[in-house]
This record gives sequence, structure tokens and C-alpha cells, in this order.
Amino acid sequence: MTKQHTPLQIEKANAVALASQVKRYKEENQRILERLQKTQHELELQTEEALALQRQLLAEKEKAQRQATASSKSESERDEMQKLREELLNTQRDLTQQLSLAKQRDQEHEKKLNRVKRQYEQQKNDKVNSFDRQLLRTNNLERCQSELLMLVKKQMKLIEILKEQRNHARAAVLLGMTEKTFRAALSL
Repeated sequence: MTKQHTPLQIEKANAVALASQVKRYKEENQRILERLQKTQHELELQTEEALALQRQLLAEKEKAQRQATASSKSESERDEMQKLREELLNTQRDLTQQLSLAKQRDQEHEKKLNRVKRQYEQQKNDKVNSFDRQLLRTNNLERCQSELLMLVKKQMKLIEILKEQRNHARAAVLLGMTEKTFRAALSL
């Protein structure tokens, strides 16, 4: 024999399922936020490293310029200094490009995080609204169930009263017949 579930039990099961789904969405959002924070931290570290390299490059550039002015003794030293300057400029350009790319990646990650946050909030609001509707419907069903039970009890009382009245009517009919037969017996 299969057990049939009442609408109230089905609604409660749906509400429990929705609550667990909301919990899963929260956990997933937390994991995404943690990954994004880790990515942002790595990006900040890369940016700091790029800035440190840029400062180091500028220091070496200044050092090279001082050395170039102090030691203008020979042509080979000047050529070497020129090569060093070119290398420093190339390195500075590369670092600037890397810093620019890192900033772009950071902006992209931030946009993605905002989009994920909006989606999460929308899903959370949808689930909460759905949960509220289910809860309201469950409460309505419980109220209807209690009203039906109360009506059934009232009907059972009325049925009992009608049975008693039927028994009283039968007894009255029997008494009426008995009285007639008694009078007939007395008149004889």
C-alpha cells in the first residue's frame, strides 16, 4: 500500500529543498569570492613587484647617468652607457606594459565579481521570494486543513444528534402504538 503525501507535506518538502538550494548558492558564492580575493591579492603582489622593478630601474638609470657624466673618458664607455640606457628604457616599457595588463586584468576580475554578485543577489532574492510564497501557501493549506477538520467534527456531532433524534422518533412511534394497544386492551 503506497503512502499518499498530503499537499502540506509536499509543500514542506519543497520548502526544505529550496532552503538547501539557497545554502548551496551561498556556499558557491563564498568560493567565488575567495577565488576573486586570491586573484586580486596576486594581482596586487604583481603590481607591487612591477613598481619595485620600476623604482629599481629608475635608480639604475640615475646611477648610469651619473656614471656617464662622471666617466666621459672614452668612447667605448659612452657606447656601453648608451646600450645600458636603451636596455633600461626597454625594461621600463616592458614593466609599464605588464603593469597596464595587470590593471586590465584587475578591472576584468572586478567586473566579473560584480556580475557574479548581482547574479547571486538575484538568485537569492528569487529563492527567498519563492520560499516566502511556499511558506504562505503552506500556512494557507494548514489553515484550510484545520478548518476542514473543525467542520468534519461539527458534522459528526450533527450526525450523532440526528441519530439520537431518529431513535427518539422511533421510540415515540413505538410508545404511540403501545398506548393505543393499551387503551384497546383496557376498553375490552
